[in-house]
Amino acid sequence: MRRLDAIVVGAGVTGSATARALGERGAETVLFEQYVVGHRRGSSHGATRMFRLAYPEPDHVRLARRALESWRGLESAAGEELLVTTGGLYTGGWAEVCGAALATCGVSREWLPAAEAEERFPGVALDGLERVLFQADGGVCLADRAVAAQVRLARAAGVEVREAAEVTRFAIDDRGIAVTSGEETVHAPVAVIAAGPWAGDLLFELGIDLALRPAFAQVTYFDPRAPGTPMPPCLVEAELGPGVAAGGYWVPGVAGARLKAGLGTPGRAVHPSLAPFDVDPEREALDAAWIARRLPAFEPAPVESETCVYTMTPDEDFVLERVGPVVVASACSGHGFSFGPLLGEILAALAAGDDPAIPAERFSTRRPALAASRRPAR
Repeated sequence: MRRLDAIVVGAGVTGSATARALGERGAETVLFEQYVVGHRRGSSHGATRMFRLAYPEPDHVRLARRALESWRGLESAAGEELLVTTGGLYTGGWAEVCGAALATCGVSREWLPAAEAEERFPGVALDGLERVLFQADGGVCLADRAVAAQVRLARAAGVEVREAAEVTRFAIDDRGIAVTSGEETVHAPVAVIAAGPWAGDLLFELGIDLALRPAFAQVTYFDPRAPGTPMPPCLVEAELGPGVAAGGYWVPGVAGARLKAGLGTPGRAVHPSLAPFDVDPEREALDAAWIARRLPAFEPAPVESETCVYTMTPDEDFVLERVGPVVVASACSGHGFSFGPLLGEILAALAAGDDPAIPAERFSTRRPALAASRRPAR
């Protein structure tokens, strides 16, 4: 059996970032991906994702500031632009809490009267709103390019990337963990499980029973009415409470991508192995109606829609913890991608036994929100 320093399962944004960070630490690492890098069955595919510093909790604001530095480091290493700054607009009761969290962390922000925001950002309609929060560091992650760059950098750092390599067996012993894929079995002191919506099933096989729920998600793409129409900043319109959205979100089209919009709330529970899923016409119609109201400079008729899978925790927070020889890496609930490069650094630190400088209790597998069993007791 071949001995390694570390194993990573899953080559989405989190797994590829972790593999890169481990490789750059000098750790002999194998990265297993059951499909191919960039596949469309999980949570990391697509042209763009939103990046923001605006979060309701100061912990996440601080983490997002670190993530911004990590994105710039990834761009420098990759030699290409991967995070395009557009600024971000945030509305509703949720934005009020975000503004307070930004203030607590000393992050610059502006409260704009709705009329002033409409004048500053032509084509955006903010009827029914008194004011909106603007934060200048918001922007767009070039998602597919970022994952590809991280895998390329991981390979350059010596990581072996196994595509079409489904993990079929784990075995834990007093020296670490053995992982089997096909006819290959490798052993290491630690394995990072960064398998997105498949993580719950894999972790359960390892005796780690967490309340992770894969859920249907969908986004819809729109074109401007006229050539040369300026792209708006990112926007999130939401009220307070987990899973509550008054409107939705949009990500402006940059670097050749179209503007995309979504509800921001997960749909029905799904199993990721059945993906990609058929488009839900009701969700598409809701996206179109919202864009017709808030972005009159854009055609309200959708160009296309695509689906993905959100992996939800009951408190919509991450799970980042080492449990014996297993590092649990669930950067989930719809906002994990924008932290991707930083999460790779954090998870590599956990794998190496170093302090990752995170609020450990918040992201623990043992927190009360995850106590409910995923499955009936055997």
